[in-house]
Amino acid sequence: MRFRHIHLKNLFSYRDTRIDLEGAVPGRNIALISGRNGYGKTSFINAVKLLFVGPNKDMCSSVQQGSELRPKQYVLGVGEDWMGIFNRVARSAGERDARVAITWDEPIGEVEAVRSWQIERDGYQERLQIDLRGDASRYLEGDEAQRFLNERLPEDYIPFFFFDGEQLQHLSEANRTRSSRHIERLLNISHVETLVDQLAQVSKGWRKEAMPGAARAELARLEKDQAHIEAMLLAADETIEALATERRDLERLVGEEDAYLEGRRVANLAQNEAHLSGERKRLAEQLERDQSWLADTLPLTAPLLVNPHLVRQTTEELKKLLDSEAGAQADALQEVLANLPQDLFDKPPFSQPRLTEGQTRFYKRRLDALLRAFIPAPEDLGGGLLHLDRSEARELRTLLGHFALSEEERRGQGERLKSISRSKRSLAEVEDRLENLSNLPADEQDEYRRRKAENDERRQRIGAISVELRQAEKQRDDQRGALEAKEKEIRAQEKQVTLSAQAERRLRLAQEARDLFIAYKEELKRRKRGAVEDAVNRRFKELMTSHGLIDRIQVDDHFGIHYLDRDGIPIAMGSLSAGMKQLAATALLWALKDVSGKEVPLIVDTPLARIDREHQDNLLRRYYPQVAEQVIVLPTDSELDREKYALIEPHLYREYRLDNPTGVDARLEEVPMYGVLGTVANG
Repeated sequence: MRFRHIHLKNLFSYRDTRIDLEGAVPGRNIALISGRNGYGKTSFINAVKLLFVGPNKDMCSSVQQGSELRPKQYVLGVGEDWMGIFNRVARSAGERDARVAITWDEPIGEVEAVRSWQIERDGYQERLQIDLRGDASRYLEGDEAQRFLNERLPEDYIPFFFFDGEQLQHLSEANRTRSSRHIERLLNISHVETLVDQLAQVSKGWRKEAMPGAARAELARLEKDQAHIEAMLLAADETIEALATERRDLERLVGEEDAYLEGRRVANLAQNEAHLSGERKRLAEQLERDQSWLADTLPLTAPLLVNPHLVRQTTEELKKLLDSEAGAQADALQEVLANLPQDLFDKPPFSQPRLTEGQTRFYKRRLDALLRAFIPAPEDLGGGLLHLDRSEARELRTLLGHFALSEEERRGQGERLKSISRSKRSLAEVEDRLENLSNLPADEQDEYRRRKAENDERRQRIGAISVELRQAEKQRDDQRGALEAKEKEIRAQEKQVTLSAQAERRLRLAQEARDLFIAYKEELKRRKRGAVEDAVNRRFKELMTSHGLIDRIQVDDHFGIHYLDRDGIPIAMGSLSAGMKQLAATALLWALKDVSGKEVPLIVDTPLARIDREHQDNLLRRYYPQVAEQVIVLPTDSELDREKYALIEPHLYREYRLDNPTGVDARLEEVPMYGVLGTVANG
């Protein structure tokens, strides 16, 4: 498939634009459509997507982070947040129609596909028409026309052929289940899975037919429950994917804004940043030393050291207790109690006849009780606040006496604490000065603060998304458990029913056929996986020529990619730069195209994105000239400067420059991007 002409009318930023793309030949296969940001490059690629799939889920999800528009909202708009697909000037002028038309060649001859939208009072009417000009001008419409397009470019293929290079790295981070499904279809594997699923459905139908009525009704109930759980599980997967996408986009924005804010801060502090940074480091190290010393040396009795007034008050109360008359009486009685029973009963001379041991214990207890009756209770020993046993009071007074007199130790600990407080204040002041924007103009200060606040809000949202993701993943796990339990119930119900020999034989044959196709699919996946792995490593080495971190790319059974170093040790995704991820994803796309054999035009917005200069040259020299029979590249002039243009110019067969200063009337002029530079490039 090679596009010949594209016509855009009243669609996004295009009023009425026709683009001639004829002339692609081997070696000159690249059409260049250059322009500034906001001039219509994204509108162009979205218009092409709309022709093939209409306002599908991916397009409706790409407008607002964290939400998905309905098709009607995508087409007609939702206020200022999204103006819809209709050109604003045309709509204001009362024009009610928009369309995208593309012509290309087929073995049967030229084909024109047209998708159009007509605004009506309560919404819009969408129409898809295909003119098979080489087949006696046969026309296809509606579902038949969509099936025709799906055979040429299925919806699952779109992300692999029409994409923004800056977002390409997400292919290596995307939802594995969804990516695997897309890739299996691209590699002609999914049709076997469809056959396996159909055999399973047929087997279920046969089993139901052979069951008695009551058993069939029970099975139908269980399957209804199963379908509900599967729907819940699908919803959970979609929620997780949407949250993960939103978090990834926010993390990218946070990183970009951090770079901007840091740039403004550095520009403001060019004169004294080195001094302030050194002072911040010194204070942080000093604070760490002081806090470490304090943690190691501060005694458990620190509250007593830093509260001398309370210690003195307590000591005075203890003195009242110990010096009271009642206290002295209590001490005397305690001393008598300690000695009298032993002196009276345990020392000679003894009574005759001598008391038995039992009698001795009895009289000791009796004497102890009689004397204790005269000892005042602790609360009656004095008029103070403390009510303690006098022996405990004496020990406590001895202990507190040290703290009441330890003025030198107290001053030392206090000074260390004050030093820590001073260091903290000084560090805060230095950090505040590092963030100070006083050297910037007032409007730039306001802009800085506004963007910093917005970035802080993004960080908060990232944290909230992480919580939501954990909750959604738990719900998904719960649904998976419920689904397994329900499937077990269904299998048990099926086994309870005795089927006829004929029904059993038919089911057995269906199961054998299903097992055969499952084995065939796994073998097909294994071979395709191996072919993709070989191709992606070959293509990656062509693109990545100056970095040895990634030695090999491994493709797993679900077509997820993993990076290995020279020792075969996996490399964490987080340790790879955005540019390296983009190159790896580009190599994967190239490999999938090689293995699938699909010939579809490649359309790339922001083709060089965040890749460094040397590897940009590799893309321009090796990738775009070889990856497809027809490549449409949409760069800005800052992205494709004169030197880079010279690398790609020998492979250009068409060049257009976008002009759209108002943002609502994109026009294309067929001129070289850099005028006469082409002669230099060829010379």
